[in-house]
Amino acid sequence: MTRTAHRIEWIALVILLLGHGIASWTSFGYHHPDEHYQILEWANHFLGLNRDTSALPWEFSAQIRPWFQPLLHAAWMKALMGLGLYEPFTAAQLSQGIYGILNIHLLVRIWLFMRDRYGLGPHGAIALALLWFFPYIHVRTSSENLAGILLSWGLLGMLQGRSPVRNGIFFGFAFLARYQIALGLAGLGIALLFRTGRLNKSHLALLGGFTLPVVLGVLLDRIGYGNWVLSPYLYFKVNLVDGVAARYNPYPWWMYFRWILELNPLVSVPLFIGSLGFFKKSKEEDGWILSSFMVSFFALHCLITNKEYRFLFPILNWIPFMALIYFRDFTFKLARPIWWIPFAVLNLSAFAISTLHGASLRTLGAPFLAHRNLDPDIPVLASRDYRGNPPYYTFPVHRLTVFGNPGELGAHLSQPGPVQVLLDGKADEPTHEPIQQLLQQRSCRLLEAVVPGWLSTWVWKTPAGRSLPRIEWYRCP
Repeated sequence: MTRTAHRIEWIALVILLLGHGIASWTSFGYHHPDEHYQILEWANHFLGLNRDTSALPWEFSAQIRPWFQPLLHAAWMKALMGLGLYEPFTAAQLSQGIYGILNIHLLVRIWLFMRDRYGLGPHGAIALALLWFFPYIHVRTSSENLAGILLSWGLLGMLQGRSPVRNGIFFGFAFLARYQIALGLAGLGIALLFRTGRLNKSHLALLGGFTLPVVLGVLLDRIGYGNWVLSPYLYFKVNLVDGVAARYNPYPWWMYFRWILELNPLVSVPLFIGSLGFFKKSKEEDGWILSSFMVSFFALHCLITNKEYRFLFPILNWIPFMALIYFRDFTFKLARPIWWIPFAVLNLSAFAISTLHGASLRTLGAPFLAHRNLDPDIPVLASRDYRGNPPYYTFPVHRLTVFGNPGELGAHLSQPGPVQVLLDGKADEPTHEPIQQLLQQRSCRLLEAVVPGWLSTWVWKTPAGRSLPRIEWYRCP
């Protein structure tokens, strides 16, 4: 490997670190409510920070969700408490950083393996590092993200010829993170039996490794729920047999294909085509391992009525590598500016739009004044009393006060001592400009603006033509 190629790979790593670091810092909130209500809120409940089970989703009383991931979050939340550093926003941001680091390490390992196996050029590493969606989905505290990490380690281990027990353990933990992983594992298991024609020791070792985390999951569910329960069975019964899942987001079988065409098609369509073409250019062992899982996972998701494109997140770590191998000859042309510049601009623009719309909030020891939002559809993380948000982000009562207009804010700012103001709204709301003028008059300093004003009023528009929320964080002397 030449020194230039080595240097290019290091540049790709820096891009990955920078992109994921920005995403973990700016991307507060959640992509889907499950990311919060079924992970952070469960950890919050387990630690006794909130014992009100009415704040938890219906899946808690139905006992159909695994406790594996919530207990992981509870562990490092408890560690922060022991160090006297616990604060909900800090804990959530720490979680995002941990997930981001794990994904970067995984991408590096997959790249090194695929590079040596298929002779990939270093510019392929740059292309992978610039993909706009990696940082966004990699810092999510979601079951899809954790399952994708664990699943990828299992698949990579199979490609590398690692111990079947080890690979099975990773598959088992991926299943504990998200039960839908079984849709792909079913295809992989059938392919294993079809290739050998019989059940052998390797298959039993893989199954044994898979069983170990599943048994551990039963124990973890006993700790979390307080009673013995087989949540995978209840999940299957409630969602598939009883048909509860079909009530949510019912779409036709072809909906995933439509989303592929809609979500940045200049990137998503080549990735999809390349992932299909990979099976022709891949080595036989790689092809049947990845294809059996990917095809089964994707096809069965198409047949299930409940559809969301986040359900495909667990396999997204592999799709770009598969496409890169199929388009291997073309990627060498990325070194030329005629290809490199538009590719970089396209992905960096998509990264800015998808990721740069949140900020980590820290109290810095001063009370919070939170603007009562005029639009009920704008999610702002404050307290349960404030717009019914969940208790994970509850501030102590003496540190959070809700105001609704400039007069109320002015009365609060007249009190002695420093104060922080969390202003959430839209630039076209009638109270937005007067509140900003008041903050300027009181010499309040803008700490962070989640969405810049020019962007929220010019570029980012909702389908109804309204400007998107502009969340601002001020500190007043």
